[in-house]
Amino acid sequence: MTRRHSFIKPKVDVLALSRQALTTKMEVDILIGLRIVEHLGRDQPTKNSTNHPKEDEILQILNWISLCIVSDSPSPYCDVAVAISAQPGNVTIHISSGSGSPSQHEHENIALFIDTLRCAFLNDLGPSLIVRDFLGMLAHRALPQIIQKIRAVQKVEGGGPEYTYKRFYSLVCAWLHHRPEGEISKGFVDLAVELTRREDQATNVMVQSFFDLLSYNIEDTQRTTPQEKYQHMVSAMASCDLLVSSTFFDDVINRDKPYRLSLEITDLLFLHELIRRLSQIACYQSGLEEFVDRGVPYLKHVLGCDGMENFKQGTGGIIVNWINTHVPQNTIKTRYWPISPSDKIGQVLATENLEVDHLNPEMREYICQTEVVTGAWMQGEAITPKVHCELQLLLYLEERFIDVNGDAIGTSAPMCWACHCYIKKRNSRKWRISQTSGKARDDWCLPPGRPDLGAAVLRSLNKKVGRVVEEYACECFP
Repeated sequence: MTRRHSFIKPKVDVLALSRQALTTKMEVDILIGLRIVEHLGRDQPTKNSTNHPKEDEILQILNWISLCIVSDSPSPYCDVAVAISAQPGNVTIHISSGSGSPSQHEHENIALFIDTLRCAFLNDLGPSLIVRDFLGMLAHRALPQIIQKIRAVQKVEGGGPEYTYKRFYSLVCAWLHHRPEGEISKGFVDLAVELTRREDQATNVMVQSFFDLLSYNIEDTQRTTPQEKYQHMVSAMASCDLLVSSTFFDDVINRDKPYRLSLEITDLLFLHELIRRLSQIACYQSGLEEFVDRGVPYLKHVLGCDGMENFKQGTGGIIVNWINTHVPQNTIKTRYWPISPSDKIGQVLATENLEVDHLNPEMREYICQTEVVTGAWMQGEAITPKVHCELQLLLYLEERFIDVNGDAIGTSAPMCWACHCYIKKRNSRKWRISQTSGKARDDWCLPPGRPDLGAAVLRSLNKKVGRVVEEYACECFP
């Protein structure tokens, strides 16, 4: 008698599908929140958040190396992340590019960086000559980025150089009422003695340095000689480095200083933005100085005689490891805006913990239909996020158990808010990273494998979205 076999169809893993659906919804909710924060752009820093902690030495060096590598592409998110691992005789520079694969310009930049360092070792150059050669390298490759950052200083809050200078000068005059002795930082005092032979002229020299920076004629760089471009760049970098270390800005940053406490919020935010932009130029100078003072001796020590000889001959010692998109872009799914911006803002306004009780239904509808809101996105439109370069590098290093110097990752630009939030909530390793810009990027993708971190980021993001929408509503109806 033939035995009959019964075949049972495998059941669909309902729980797995449910988890995937929840993860997808969470990813879309993050994209929506980031787009709201980026598009409405009303989440301003408060008096308690206008701080500029000084980076430690290793982050200054790594950030500077990333600035030497980054492309001059006009792409808004063309950034680079860098970490360094070392063993006796060998040093590896790990690099992740925001464009996924490194561009030709980035390849050329790191090659020039390595060649400049090799020449310094071959010729046994002293610190001042190494600084000179790397400044020449920056003038050759990084001048477009530096010019762009100078232009940003000249146009703080959308005004021109004249507006920026007048406002800065009036704030310095008010500062002198709180500090009659004026500028006493070593940098400006030494410069005042050099220029005028009088220490008490440091405040005037500080103001003049800022004026000269604002007077820098960017358009003339097309007609100047390479030597003049070099001098312009060096002067701008040195001025910014002195300004961010000045007594004036120290009194702005220090919460306990009477001058800071006396400032109106609009003036404090103006100075906060100004020092942020000055710092983006100053780091070329301060990062180079840290690299020459600390980085170069460290490299010589780690490489030793054999490693140094290999590096000089171009056969090893220091190698470059490009991380070509650790999380491939083709594995990241395209998402679609599931709701109109008007409906989404309406939902946020209905949240109980927002202070918008003074808004009647007509006011809320008006806010939802403003051009700023309706233009945020188009329902049904596709968006393809990506894992940002600093997270690509972090995941690569963690999965391969690669120890890097100081557990530090440097970046060519301040991290976006979501990357910084994600790394701080990731407990697998205590990473040292720079402060975030606080700005949202709406192309952010949650890296795979840790939906719990996505949920933590989303909780923080929802609070940020609430503040942004609340501020926008108050702007519409004060």
